Order: sequence, then structure tokens, then C-alpha cells
Amino acid sequence: MAYNQEIHDTIPDKGSALPELHYMLFWQGIFVVPFNIFKEVNMVKENVAGFHYELYKNCLVIYVTQDLDHHAVLSLRERSDRLIEAGDVKHVIFDFKDVGFMDSSGIGLLMGRYKKVMFLGGRAAVTSVGRAVDRIFKISGLYKIIEKYDTPGDAIKALEVKYEDYI
Repeated sequence: MAYNQEIHDTIPDKGSALPELHYMLFWQGIFVVPFNIFKEVNMVKENVAGFHYELYKNCLVIYVTQDLDHHAVLSLRERSDRLIEAGDVKHVIFDFKDVGFMDSSGIGLLMGRYKKVMFLGGRAAVTSVGRAVDRIFKISGLYKIIEKYDTPGDAIKALEVKYEDYI
């Protein structure tokens, strides 16, 4: 689809008079969907086959509900990248409660999302990691760059505090 200046001009920039509005731009055509995540709604939720996404303030929480192999990683990578790039996401949290297996493509997925949020001044975290996946994290060294918490709520609290320390 060609670039459309008329549509682009209708999107306020982040310094506009409407700071409470955030816009989600979808790459397949240009669809602008305003949503307010700070005033009336604390959390935005979305369900996609195999994954559940929640946006809480500046944290994107991804509940992984299937094993992370090559096929699952492809759709998760695409969708999570769009969500990170579309809003004011500073931190990404992966919940591994329902994951029993992860291969090297899962490691690549986590490292890629870590790099994206790191360049935005954020952090990455994992929660509810089972024994098998925990072993992979330790062997690969992911815990050196990605923080581990018991629950998504614990991670959100910790990341918000750390984010405020940088302000």
C-alpha cells in the first residue's frame, strides 16, 4: 500500500494536545485505532491463538500458552513487534506458566524483544518459568539480560519502580 499523506497528517504527534491518546498502527494498510490506556482503562487485552497479550501502563505482558518452537515463534515475533512499536511500551514481560518446551528459536525471540525494549529505555522479564525452560535460560545465559519474577504482577511492580528510578 502506498504512503498516504492525508491519513498521516490526521495522526497527532506525541507532543500534541491529546497526550492521553495512543495510536496503534497496523502495517497491513493504515488503520488508526485510538485507545486510552491511562484514564478510564488500566489494561488493554488481546487474545491471539496460542498467546494472550495485555498492555498495562507501559508494560506489555505476553502470556505464552503453548510450547515455543519455530512455528509458534513466527507469529509471536510478528505480533509482539507490532505491539511494541505501536505504543508507549517500555517493558516486555513473558509469562511462561503454560510452557513446557522451548527451542533455540524461543531464545532468539526473547533476545530480539529484549533488544527492542532496551533501545527504548526499557527492560525485559520472564515469569512463571518451569523447570525445563529454566534450565534452558540458565545454560543460554538469558538470565544475565532478562530478569526473572514469580508472577506478572511482581514483574510489573519491579519494572515500574526501576523505570521511575531513571527519570
